[in-house]
Amino acid sequence: MPACWTRYAPVSLLEAAFQLSRELGIPLPRTIAMVTLEPARMVGLSDRGSIEPGQRADLLEVDAGAGFTLTRQVWREGVRIA
Repeated sequence: MPACWTRYAPVSLLEAAFQLSRELGIPLPRTIAMVTLEPARMVGLSDRGSIEPGQRADLLEVDAGAGFTLTRQVWREGVRIA
């Protein structure tokens, strides 16, 4: 079992994506898909979870440079709301 699994307690799915990438070396685009696209598909939300034409366009701009994730901007259906 990887060492990070024994202390794995992210505060959010977003943090989990960054943690998996850092500690297990999984490419960040893959870990982001793990916490966006795959859960959306699991619950039947086919219009979200990825960035491509025809999708809902719910997006976050985040900064993970300080060792934690900080949300900078938020878009819902392509419109900036925060």
